[in-house]
Amino acid sequence: MNTGVTLDDRIHTERDWGLRLLSIYIPMPGVKTQEVDIPGGDGDRKSVV
Repeated sequence: MNTGVTLDDRIHTERDWGLRLLSIYIPMPGVKTQEVDIPGGDGDRKSVV
């Protein structure tokens, strides 16, 4: 089973460096929001920055 990657058609990660690829799952991060009160606004709505 081939578990390496060839870089620049000459370097192979497993053969040359002993590095093997693993399958891992990295989920998307949650959305970060910051609300700013706008003076003179209607009071209910806030601007999202």
